[in-house]
Amino acid sequence: LNKLFPNFWIMEVLCLMLECGFPYFGLFMSSLIINELAGACEAEALLRLAGITVLGSFLLGLIYKALKSKQNVNNAFLFQRHEAYLFAMQRKLQYAHLENPELISARFRNLQNMSTFHAGLAAVKIAFTKIVANIFNIVLSVSLTFTMFSKTADQHFSLCKEQ
Repeated sequence: LNKLFPNFWIMEVLCLMLECGFPYFGLFMSSLIINELAGACEAEALLRLAGITVLGSFLLGLIYKALKSKQNVNNAFLFQRHEAYLFAMQRKLQYAHLENPELISARFRNLQNMSTFHAGLAAVKIAFTKIVANIFNIVLSVSLTFTMFSKTADQHFSLCKEQ
């Protein structure tokens, strides 16, 4: 898998982190805006928080779309790379061997194995992405909740200048 698709798991984890982290960014920024509205309610601070929220959401979405597009292109080429590898191995054989019934049977088994490999890869990918996404969601939600409540309790949950 690493020869056919280098950095497969790295791209998968990066896409998952961005996909899972995107809603938490909005939640965190919303809590800052609500805190500012409940506190000093300065127009400059509210505009700054709103700008950070909009720009941050746009940039996170842009990065996610770029990574996801690259991942989709690589996934599309994965099967073709594996198929090209098998054909390259077959080209090394002499023509007489290509008509050999045993070789035809072996080639058919190779194609079945390739299909099984891709089905197994898809199952592993689905299971891995669900596990990583759930772990990442738990970590983000616990850290966000802890941060929000701990800072609210201390009354220092604002990006505004202290007066």
